[in-house]
Amino acid sequence: MNFKDLIKDIENDNLPEDTSSYDKIHCELVTGRRIYWYYEADKKFFDEQAEDIENHYNDLFSGIVVPIPNVENRYGEIDVDECVVICDRYPVEKEYCETDWVSLKRILDTKDLVEIVSVKEMLLWKIEQLKKSATLWNPKV
Repeated sequence: MNFKDLIKDIENDNLPEDTSSYDKIHCELVTGRRIYWYYEADKKFFDEQAEDIENHYNDLFSGIVVPIPNVENRYGEIDVDECVVICDRYPVEKEYCETDWVSLKRILDTKDLVEIVSVKEMLLWKIEQLKKSATLWNPKV
């Protein structure tokens, strides 16, 4: 995305069209945090491979959260409307990936988006899975 389109997206109050997509954000949006997101096709692929997508976060779309210019932020949570993602990891193997700047509102506007998470949420999910498996193995845990 070029910077003119990025500015248009930031200023577009109609993005995302479906405001329920805000519910797909399952992490804090903090300056410098790496977030991951994936789509229905990614979920389907990992389901078909009988793999948990949480075990493959390095194979997902990923980027660093930053606030838009001229927003006061002292490392607190950033409002979705004031959030830009510097995308630098993609779920395809490319020798030289392009770095892209995109408003979080544009990512949320994608119909088949499943969720947006950070490593913290993925690790918490893994801990819960380990607890469940330990309980199944030893009910006294």
